[in-house]
Amino acid sequence: MDILQKLKNNQRRIGLTGGIASGKTTITNYIRKHKNIPILDADHFSRELIKPNTYGYKKILDYFGNKIIDNKSNSEREINRKLLRNIIFKHSASKEWIEKLLHPLIKERMIKECSQYRNNQTIVLVIPLLFEIDGDPEYLFSLIQIPVLPLHHRYHYEHSSLGDLIHQVSIELSH
Repeated sequence: MDILQKLKNNQRRIGLTGGIASGKTTITNYIRKHKNIPILDADHFSRELIKPNTYGYKKILDYFGNKIIDNKSNSEREINRKLLRNIIFKHSASKEWIEKLLHPLIKERMIKECSQYRNNQTIVLVIPLLFEIDGDPEYLFSLIQIPVLPLHHRYHYEHSSLGDLIHQVSIELSH
């Protein structure tokens, strides 16, 4: 029996998944405020994995070049995540490449973090792309929750146009 299965047997794991602006943050903010349950967030891990001078950062720069550097950020030369997101949603090959790079690293980090909370009765794992990851992710969880918020809420979430939103939603629904 692997470590993930052993950990799952001793705790309730709630998998929270959903697309952009589907309500994951609203739910996790509520849990943080009102419950004493650890939350492991794959998006948080992915942001850490692309910080300057990390393995992920170097690989992404090798693939996309300096055009994705945020010129408005401080001297650390951070990746412009909004620009990167726009590129990968418009070019499926880029999206596949970055998923192949980051998904295994995020999964590894999630496993490591889960083991650190092995004594907690319940943990929440926020994984927006849960059903797109390799393998069968359901063995990790006792329950999977998919929040859904109205499209108008999503429109106000970091999109420059309604067209961009419709394009991103159509890509999410195709998986």
